[in-house]
Amino acid sequence: MVTIIVSGTAIVVTAPTGWSQSNLGNVAASSLFTQLWWKLAGPSEPSSYTWNWTNPSTPGQFFTGGWLGCDLSQPIDVAFTHANGTTTPDAAAAITYGAANAWVLTFLSSVNNIHWTAPVTTPVTNLFLSTSGGLDIFDSGPEVSSPVAARTFTPSGTSGVWIANSVALRPATAGGGGSHTVTGVGSFAITSPVAISVTLTGIPGSASLSQGNPNRYNKLGSIAWATPNGAIRQYFLSMAIELIIAPISDATTLYYSLAPGMTAVIQELSTP
Repeated sequence: MVTIIVSGTAIVVTAPTGWSQSNLGNVAASSLFTQLWWKLAGPSEPSSYTWNWTNPSTPGQFFTGGWLGCDLSQPIDVAFTHANGTTTPDAAAAITYGAANAWVLTFLSSVNNIHWTAPVTTPVTNLFLSTSGGLDIFDSGPEVSSPVAARTFTPSGTSGVWIANSVALRPATAGGGGSHTVTGVGSFAITSPVAISVTLTGIPGSASLSQGNPNRYNKLGSIAWATPNGAIRQYFLSMAIELIIAPISDATTLYYSLAPGMTAVIQELSTP
């Protein structure tokens, strides 16, 4: 995904081969202009891409980011939505998605050099870039209720003109068992997925699990599976979002052990 921000004069962008522009086109608010482009990454990608635009003397900034686990046939679940304004609050428009467990990305930009704080209910990846304008990127998911209502983001200073663009990403087709919401200790059957994604929520309780070296693991929990030769592979969970690829395809049963207070959404993916 590439977001382009220009302050001052609208531009016409010529994208590299293979990139598609979002349905929003050129989103304008006063002297601020944004565009969003996306591309499904192939098995090999060049080390860089060259973008061209009219008025090359016009200052602008680019952000390029990639998200794993998207559906290869339809990575963009729904059309992009946007909101804009000239005063606070800065609110991203509501977005309605179709696929279960979609991820919602929101790109906030401003003519001023600021950053935003997300609503408490929005888990975030917050990347702040500072050139001719402020840019923050927030993601939240997997979403469990559609539509996702308009969200208000708090700016660090006077935001002035701002634009908020959002899109929902469709998750990859699940393996045979699909998506599992689990707590505590247990197991379930899986059907040779290529990868497993684990999304953790909650706060570990005071009674922690006795597993591994207490100085090495933060005891959010673990998952494990048996290989064809009978060996056990155990993966300790240390972050809110984990993506576990090969050799998970060896597995037929997945075992989980979560710290008290933690809930996990475990998704079987046919494509990582």
